[in-house]
Amino acid sequence: MYAPVVPGEGTAAPPSRTAMLRFALPALLALLPLVHTQLVRSEPAAASTVTESPAELRLWFEGGIEPAFTQVALHASSGARLALGAPAAGSENGLVIVPVPMPLAADQYRVTWQTVGRDGHVVKGDFAFSVEAGTSAPPRAAMLQDSTAWGAGAAGRTPSGGVIYTPAHPEGVATSSPAQHARAMRPVRWAELALLVTALGAVAMLLLVLRTSPGSPAHERFLITATRRTWIVAMVSSGLYLAAAFARLALESNAMHGGGLGFSANEIGRTLSTGWGRAWVIGTIATVVLFVALLLRRPPHDVVGLHRPSRGSDLALAAAGLVAAVAPAVTGHAAGAVAMMPLAVFADWMHIVGASAWVGGVIVLGIAGAPAALAQPAGERSPALGWLVGAYHALAVPALILVVASGLLSSWLRVGSWGELMRTNYGDILLFKIFVVGFAALLGAYHWLRVYPRLAVATAGDDREARRLHWTLLLELVAGLVVIALTAALVTTPPPR
Repeated sequence: MYAPVVPGEGTAAPPSRTAMLRFALPALLALLPLVHTQLVRSEPAAASTVTESPAELRLWFEGGIEPAFTQVALHASSGARLALGAPAAGSENGLVIVPVPMPLAADQYRVTWQTVGRDGHVVKGDFAFSVEAGTSAPPRAAMLQDSTAWGAGAAGRTPSGGVIYTPAHPEGVATSSPAQHARAMRPVRWAELALLVTALGAVAMLLLVLRTSPGSPAHERFLITATRRTWIVAMVSSGLYLAAAFARLALESNAMHGGGLGFSANEIGRTLSTGWGRAWVIGTIATVVLFVALLLRRPPHDVVGLHRPSRGSDLALAAAGLVAAVAPAVTGHAAGAVAMMPLAVFADWMHIVGASAWVGGVIVLGIAGAPAALAQPAGERSPALGWLVGAYHALAVPALILVVASGLLSSWLRVGSWGELMRTNYGDILLFKIFVVGFAALLGAYHWLRVYPRLAVATAGDDREARRLHWTLLLELVAGLVVIALTAALVTTPPPR
């Protein structure tokens, strides 16, 4: 007999406590705004006028930067790019000092800067200042200096005379803008997130759903088939995720090196030495451990060899999955936050965990669980699929709640206000994602409230409801993949805050 899983009844929080949280949480978050990497002040200050030629440029950044990838250029009003030394980290946190090796003439100057935040994203900007008194000979537009370290922190040099004749290229050697990098990165991020969510969803199914067994021979046969197919999905998706992670490493290294390749062993090493690179290494190692743990947990081929995995192997698999789930959080927007960075990382981590159990679970149901049920003998398909839907529902409901709660928190931290949500590109993508998540949730409700009861009362040999559910599961799977695509767009789009 197949025993349906009945969802438990939740308890509501007291109204007074709910009201307190409703008003206290936004107030707390408003006091601690989430700001990403930005230039907060400089010497000379933006729009200021100095009476003497500065010996150095001093730039203070907020949000964490990588000094080795900080690039600064100085332009005269004629467009000439002037001689500068290599940027170096100052004694204060976030301070970058750039030597100005030759006196500046009285003129208006523009400083362009580019740096890499803790989240691996390239950020750039500019500001202007004026020199009221300086040398009598203004710089010539044809005389450009290539010592600005614009090529990803390469050591600067100051030749005799302070200038070098080079082809005019006022913006340095960078060939890829952050917007171009974001467009190139989105397909890779979509593949990376989809594969990770699928792999972790398969792990959740193995640990929390497919272990339950009423003990009937028919159910044992189905359980073996479903477990093997789910295990294969977990192995393939985690392996492909590793390949996508290495593709992302190459693209991030290329962006950090100004779009000028960045694929050599030395350049990859410099990329891995950043905060983003170290987080990438941790996530990649966790995925390798996850892959090995799955390999050691290979399921049997038939009922005769059926055995229950040990508690130790389950704990190892769960731990590796949880660590792998934190990788997108520590290599994304949350890692570049100035205030409340631990909370932002935790919210993103929980969002991936919830999405893996919910969306990843639906993907696994569509490509492994439902086909395994339909592969059973006639008369056993509807009961098998009905049991699977009931068991998965007990996982999907708390996972959906976790997705919504963590998503709302992350959205508040990144958007901050209703106005920013309505007038920014990030807000437009977020609203569309919320709409698709709602559509997927309605499909899930339809499966539980309409299709599942019909499966429970299906007569022997009637497998029409099982096949109908398989098609609607595939529709929910497509909605889940669209949600992941919109997430990939969000993580490559600068948030308002």
